[in-house]
Amino acid sequence: MNKVRVLMTSVLVMLMALSFSSCVEEIRYGSVVGCWELESDEYGYVDDVMVDKYHFYADGTGVYGYYDRDAYGYYWVGDVPFDWGYGWDGPGSIWMDFGYGERYYYYYDFTGRDLLLSRDPHFRTWLRYVRSY
Repeated sequence: MNKVRVLMTSVLVMLMALSFSSCVEEIRYGSVVGCWELESDEYGYVDDVMVDKYHFYADGTGVYGYYDRDAYGYYWVGDVPFDWGYGWDGPGSIWMDFGYGERYYYYYDFTGRDLLLSRDPHFRTWLRYVRSY
């Protein structure tokens, strides 16, 4: 009877460990839905005119904003529509399609509450976005 109890306890512990590890992955690859504003890259904080902003909607659409320069200085270009989705290269990857052949592929992760985007799966280069409201 003791052997059965030990075996059942071992199975229960293994099941708990598996469920915990799946929760950790879910947190790491959480939802990018929301509004995100570029704050820094691997070199440090970016200049104000380098800031861009993504607003990811839950329905797989979004809008993008950025600063553009003309003869009179920088001006904000906003509400550029795009479609997006998860998983082009497994968990932790995201694609954005702006149409006309402009499709971008990124890996994403979270550090605290900030979103990291990188074209490198090892995040040797990255962009750090903070929630914007």
